[in-house]
Amino acid sequence: MEVEDVLRVNQKITLVVLEGRNAGSYPSRVEDIGLDAVVVAAPTHRRAVLRLDEGDPVRIQLVRQDGVYKLDTVVESVIVYPFPMLQLTKPVEVVRDQRRRYARVDVSLPARYRRVDHGDRTKGRLVPHKGTVMNVSGGGALIVTWQSRHDLEIGSEVDVELELPCGKVSVKGVVVRLSTGQTENGRVQEIAVEFKEIDERQRDMLARYVLQRQIELRRKGLL
Repeated sequence: MEVEDVLRVNQKITLVVLEGRNAGSYPSRVEDIGLDAVVVAAPTHRRAVLRLDEGDPVRIQLVRQDGVYKLDTVVESVIVYPFPMLQLTKPVEVVRDQRRRYARVDVSLPARYRRVDHGDRTKGRLVPHKGTVMNVSGGGALIVTWQSRHDLEIGSEVDVELELPCGKVSVKGVVVRLSTGQTENGRVQEIAVEFKEIDERQRDMLARYVLQRQIELRRKGLL
């Protein structure tokens, strides 16, 4: 697999600094891909550009629906103009970690969902329901609702809108499990949805959110 099969210009990535006082994961973006180098936006921390030196080992990391991709490389040079960037030696190997294909994280996000009906008999009569996403991955979500009726059954096709901190994501899915749970506020309906259709831009947005949430939970010792 070639670098160009995974990376593209303007693609948002996670840049992992592997060593030193700034070791950690930072959001970045691919600015250019050349024959021998990849240029990315210099990462920042607390509004300050992170200081990296030539030869520092870093990892380009991104999440797609078919896995987590990791490309190890080193800083070749630091670019200042027209804005801070890093020129990285073009990675020679692309590693895909399939074990984390659908990493699931606990969240609490607003959501709206609606059963999809392919017939004309009920067209226009199916109103969206509100719920809360309790966990999410690149492959599905668990939605809870306090509404006792939701017009769903196992196998129902649904349109789901997730309200992520970075924006709304709309997906088409299918209900794979229905159950009743108990909370401090009473009984809730639990709806497990497997995602079936999502466009590439929104899939990338969801994957980045899941990865960032994983990093956040690890830092808090919760994962």
